[in-house]
Amino acid sequence: MSDEDLKRCLDVLKTSDLRFSLVCDVIAFTESDKSYNEAEQQQIKIIAAYLKVSSGQLSLLYQFTKKAIQEIPKNSEALVSEETTPSNFLESLGFGYKMKNAGYKYQFNI
Repeated sequence: MSDEDLKRCLDVLKTSDLRFSLVCDVIAFTESDKSYNEAEQQQIKIIAAYLKVSSGQLSLLYQFTKKAIQEIPKNSEALVSEETTPSNFLESLGFGYKMKNAGYKYQFNI
């Protein structure tokens, strides 16, 4: 994908809260091989800045993604059986309030 193609795709998300989900997904993807490096971190910062994700929000998204990666396997059965909803999962990790304060308004319509 060219830089121009990437920018066109990111432009669609600039005004959407889905930009936070994309950044979380990119963080999780880059950390999945256990060899997360400075170049990957810089690319995430560039994407986040382009999407108008503040440095505070980005820091919180890093924290959330790392915690979620640790906790999802422990809670996967409850999430699948709908005993735990995504919003309850956020709260259980201690991120609901933090995310609201960082300007992220999450809503789940499942």
